[in-house]
Amino acid sequence: MDIVGLAGALHDIGKMAVGNEILEKPDKLTDEEFDKMKNHVGYTYLILSQVDGFEDIRDWAALHHEKLNGKGYPFGKTADELNEQERIMACVDIYQALTEERPYKKGMSHEKTCDILDEMAEKGFVDADISRKMRDCFH
Repeated sequence: MDIVGLAGALHDIGKMAVGNEILEKPDKLTDEEFDKMKNHVGYTYLILSQVDGFEDIRDWAALHHEKLNGKGYPFGKTADELNEQERIMACVDIYQALTEERPYKKGMSHEKTCDILDEMAEKGFVDADISRKMRDCFH
């Protein structure tokens, strides 16, 4: 496994600190529950910070909810502060979240998911070049 793949495998390790009552809830999360869920990326950052030499892996993994417009979390980073690997992780995480079946929703098709990613790119949330490549890559 390469290091980007390792970051992908570890990106949600912080969910170990979020209770199953939130992770497996079949209904929409309350605002308080969603705030707790959002903390998982901070926990991922803290956990991976404990491993010497994992600085890149930590950042690629923990920054998967950052948005190019600075409105993501946990740090509110902007496009200038996010490298290609961090941008890839954000797009792949969204793709996975939309296509997977979850306790509270059915998985979406590849086409619908890519349309949503393209819309997010138009709004300045995710990288448009990566979104376009994902349409071809996962097709």
